[in-house]
Amino acid sequence: MWSLFLVALQLFLVSQKFTLADDDRCQNVPNLSYIPSPNACYLYYNCIDGNAYPQICPQDEWFSMQQQQCVPKEQSECDLAEPPALPEAPAPEPSPLCDDIPNFRYVANVDSCQWYYQCIDRIAYLVSCPLFYWFDETLQRCGTQFDVECDHVQTTTTPVATPPTVDPLDICYGQPDTTLIPSNTLCDRYYSCYQNVAYPNNCPNGLWFNPETGECDDPENVECAANTISPE
Repeated sequence: MWSLFLVALQLFLVSQKFTLADDDRCQNVPNLSYIPSPNACYLYYNCIDGNAYPQICPQDEWFSMQQQQCVPKEQSECDLAEPPALPEAPAPEPSPLCDDIPNFRYVANVDSCQWYYQCIDRIAYLVSCPLFYWFDETLQRCGTQFDVECDHVQTTTTPVATPPTVDPLDICYGQPDTTLIPSNTLCDRYYSCYQNVAYPNNCPNGLWFNPETGECDDPENVECAANTISPE
């Protein structure tokens, strides 16, 4: 069953062309082989035609380079330290914007058509549409300025509200497995979604994650509202 899952996942990723720009990690690696990730034992890559496609092991399993598959942790030769627990960030204050708003629903920003909020546990998380796109509260999505309605006065300054310094814990909630989601706070960080769990990944130094291509790319090719990168 697991092998069938891997084949299905591999075919899906190939169809989506989730590759990393300027990525040489699959150089001199046999086609259709698996290689470990340098970031975490539960992450690995499938090398297809020289491109590295990210994969995630099921919960409580790690990748084994020798066995070329995910195995129980004690059977894996991976010696990477488990990811340290992130320091607990100060809890954001509940926002009046999210009073009586269902969880995970989006709310318009009165100061900007491009920016909007997602309400999670009465906390308003600031989110941005892609450049030249506007948010439509009725449709609950971003669209071109010809497809959506927005009567807010546009400004050239950043909205007054400050985005949280951490990404929502449930940023992958409701997303299909293998979806790649950009961080709201760091331009070089993105998340791999698997069974509603967000697994953080960082692009190589000097590159930003491009949500339009699903690749790490040159910053000049990426629109990133956060405009910050992970600390060295």
